[in-house]
Amino acid sequence: MGSGPGRTWYFTALGLAATAFTLLALACGGGGGGSSPIPVVTPASYSVTYNGNGSTGGSVPLDSGLYQQGQTVTVLGNTGGLAKTGYSFTGWNTVAGGTGTAYTAGQTFTMGAAAVTLYAQWAAGPATYTVTYNGNGSTGGSVPVDATAYQQGATVTVLGNTGSLVKTGSTFTGWNTVAGGTGTAYTAGQTFSMGAAAVTLYAQWSAATGQGFAYTVNQYEATVSQLSIGSTGALTALAPPSVACELDPNSLAVDPAGKYLYVVNLKGATNTSYGSISQYTIGADGTLAPMTPAAIAEGGLFTDIAVHPSGKWAYAPSSNNSKSTVVQYTLGATGALTPASTTPGGLFPQFMAIHPSGSFLYVADSAFISQYAINSTTGALTALTPATVPAFNTGGHTTFAITVHPSGKYAYVTDYYGGILEYTIDAVTGALTQLAQTKVDGPIQGAAWITIDPTGKYAYVANEGSTAAAISQFTIGADGTLTPMTPASVGATSPGTNLQVDATGTHLYMTSGFGAGATNIVTQYLIGANGALSPMTPATVFVGSGPNGIVLVKH
Repeated sequence: MGSGPGRTWYFTALGLAATAFTLLALACGGGGGGSSPIPVVTPASYSVTYNGNGSTGGSVPLDSGLYQQGQTVTVLGNTGGLAKTGYSFTGWNTVAGGTGTAYTAGQTFTMGAAAVTLYAQWAAGPATYTVTYNGNGSTGGSVPVDATAYQQGATVTVLGNTGSLVKTGSTFTGWNTVAGGTGTAYTAGQTFSMGAAAVTLYAQWSAATGQGFAYTVNQYEATVSQLSIGSTGALTALAPPSVACELDPNSLAVDPAGKYLYVVNLKGATNTSYGSISQYTIGADGTLAPMTPAAIAEGGLFTDIAVHPSGKWAYAPSSNNSKSTVVQYTLGATGALTPASTTPGGLFPQFMAIHPSGSFLYVADSAFISQYAINSTTGALTALTPATVPAFNTGGHTTFAITVHPSGKYAYVTDYYGGILEYTIDAVTGALTQLAQTKVDGPIQGAAWITIDPTGKYAYVANEGSTAAAISQFTIGADGTLTPMTPASVGATSPGTNLQVDATGTHLYMTSGFGAGATNIVTQYLIGANGALSPMTPATVFVGSGPNGIVLVKH
């Protein structure tokens, strides 16, 4: 302490406090060197006990709390299923005969200066039970209400969806005694016999009647958008509209059964120097749920992923400086991926395609295409002879996306700087032979993606960097060559990075990606009888920021 008046005040105050303490001790019977400690008084506390009052079954609830006078006590319900033959439980009372204060579950009272016993009260006649309806994730409407009190053995008639319950992206299919649908299922008008307990019936939902679901990876915000495809082909966001993935998602794929979805991320959440694969299960209503683990990490930068037609294996090209590979994974019983083998790849792998037969895999790899045979037993890759096929005779070109014709006879590769390379596929060896090269329509910069309709009659190319955003459209000849339609292209709201045709061959969807114009939309088109595209109404649907890929799931 410092000197001066403050110091004098401190010791004066300390002296007064010491004097006061001494006087207090003397007043309590202490003194001299044998002073006694000041006694500590603990307030009395009281219990609340429940009594079955003649019950013949079940057990009384137990309140283990001790309450001081003035504290609030909340009355328990008949949590132990107390029962009395020929009677129904009606509540509690402070007097066994019911002449005291009556309480029901959830009511409160103030604790007095004595323990309390609450006695079960019984009314002549059998017990009654309720039937309650639960929306089970509904997003609108209301649950039906059954106000009847049912005795054990009484017949219950199941109500319909009288409150017009709805769930985005789903269709109401009935009720079940378990929320997940593993109990007893009921539809409106069915009956059951009431047991000795209340019943809750949960709404059950299936995918909305339509064509399926669509998913986009949104690179700017690290999410996967989830949408339903309605009966008109229009996209509608599910609830929730998106789920999280890891950093910089680049591409995605689904298994042939539509049960699992995989997303390749250019960066992992914990190590941004290397990529990862996020993995999800697809629910009956189209919503995604992360698997365990939610993502797997590997050295290198993943650019794409594809699932084998058998649903047994998946493949992901990975670029790691001068040591690029194609990683093979096995799909477990839950869909989770496990690394199985790695095969040397090209220097700059982009996107890839698996032959419809499942026998061959092709990777667009900078200025050439890598080609592999797939072992039908193990799924392992072996380079074909030759291992690569040149794409161009001169520089200044980059192979980007690749697709295989549904017949398995032809392959098409986009040249990011303006062309489409056409190849024939040897039916025995799977080797590619260049057939022709076709230019896309309009100002050329960034032929990003190519897709073919399910019939194999038409091909469409998204022009990502074109100064006039467009989709080039072609007919496919009997020999596999492409011929521009009339018109050769259709306008787009924004340059696109990826496009897909639905399973019916009647609609096409294109992601806006990260080019000029809108960067958070999917543009949707109708496919006419001659294959030509025309915008739907509405022409666009909002998704996440920077949608960089899209896949469709039929249901």
